[in-house]
Amino acid sequence: MGRSASNEESQATKKADRESAVETLAPLSLPANVLRILPLPFEVIHNAGERNQIRQAMAAFADELRDEITVVLAQSNLGPVIVSARSLPSPGTGSFSLLKTVAREFEASLLLRVTLRYTGTATRIFMQMLDGEDLKSIWSHRLDRESTARSSTLTWFPVTALADAVREHAGRRRGAATQPAADKDSLSLSAYNLGVHYWNQRSRTTLPKALTYFEDAVALNPNCAEAYAGLANAYVSVSFNDLIPPRDAALKAYEAVQKAVKLNKDSLPVRTALVNVLTNCTWDWARAEQECRASVEAGVMDARMIQLYSSLVGCQGRHEEALSLAMHALRLDPEIPASHSQIAQAYLYAGDYANALNSAKKYLMVRPDFATAHALLTRILAVSGDWDGALTECQTAVEISGRSPSSLALMAYVQAGRGDVQAANSMLDLLRTEVTGDFFPSYEVSAVHAALKQEGQAIEQLYTACRQRDMKTIHMNYDPRFEHLRTLPAFQELATIQTQIM
Repeated sequence: MGRSASNEESQATKKADRESAVETLAPLSLPANVLRILPLPFEVIHNAGERNQIRQAMAAFADELRDEITVVLAQSNLGPVIVSARSLPSPGTGSFSLLKTVAREFEASLLLRVTLRYTGTATRIFMQMLDGEDLKSIWSHRLDRESTARSSTLTWFPVTALADAVREHAGRRRGAATQPAADKDSLSLSAYNLGVHYWNQRSRTTLPKALTYFEDAVALNPNCAEAYAGLANAYVSVSFNDLIPPRDAALKAYEAVQKAVKLNKDSLPVRTALVNVLTNCTWDWARAEQECRASVEAGVMDARMIQLYSSLVGCQGRHEEALSLAMHALRLDPEIPASHSQIAQAYLYAGDYANALNSAKKYLMVRPDFATAHALLTRILAVSGDWDGALTECQTAVEISGRSPSSLALMAYVQAGRGDVQAANSMLDLLRTEVTGDFFPSYEVSAVHAALKQEGQAIEQLYTACRQRDMKTIHMNYDPRFEHLRTLPAFQELATIQTQIM
């Protein structure tokens, strides 16, 4: 116990000494032409399924690395280093407009942003120095470290290259020269890549970040077609996650993809985004299939395009084709979670619940942190008759999603299926009280009424879901929860609503 306390005191003393050493180099009043450097909190990008022990080690390493780099910067005489930003959000949690505000409030000429990711064998470190006024990159560097062990000397840190870049930048500031336009494009690309990273997480916390970064990317480079495509994809995903009303999301996705197509219709990311929007937002399935076939015939395709193609033919009842395409997408890129999800859905809508169950479990192994993965497994367990298993899985989905409206409606469906009518009705009452307007999960609620044998209310909610442009309705013709409704004339009339373009 005494040794531990002594070590903690020693570490605290060293940390205080480091910060004190830096602060003495940053007087309160400085000439206007002196550069002030602000190291932002380092951002750690975690991989799916990463153990808590690794996450904690990476977080500690990031803090120590920031302290050490701050000292190195101070000792290099590049300019005063500001250390009072420890409570600021990391670059991953804010937009570029926020970073500009931070630079202005701290009177920082330069911002140092660093991201770290553990690759399994090494720690990948990406560093970038940004101009505090326009956020143009003046220097960047990437390297891999074999471990997260701190090196007090930081012999690997490219301080000479950084110093040269900073001094060159200072010279340009004193003169009238400006940074080349390519730097702004580079910054846009950086924002786009971060948007893709957060979009791939597909959670209610990361999707707003993805939207922000894609918006930053198009603001920095209005001619970047891929950034508009990313924005379109993100709007589709936020709708599925109950973050934006379905109709609003569909309109925004459509507008974004139209801009992308005008800029570069031959880009693969643009083509996949177009298929995504045509399938899920405008319900123009004929044109979506034309785009898929054209891409396949031209050889301009990837796993994402094939996965979307599978979803498209699956919602039209071509189950064998959907399964074949889903398998092909998985072979092209086994790391894409959507490919695993699509295989499970293809089996589910084809009525092969045993294989759907196995595929959904594999999907969970890839992304145990996806609420949608737990929701999919809940539905498969329910239609397979394992209502207790469905209840357990749904509880996890509710927790991970932060009690999203769709997850609560799914819980009501499970309760209805288990015969707990009172609990199901109580959950419906809760939803009607807490969720109103276009955020109300009408599609999922219709499944609750179907389970309660309330056909009229189920049909009414399905009509509402179609009017809302709820993207989940594209699967209603083969969703097993509505099997006993399909012979009803009112259900069959819903197909005409789906053919109406916004």
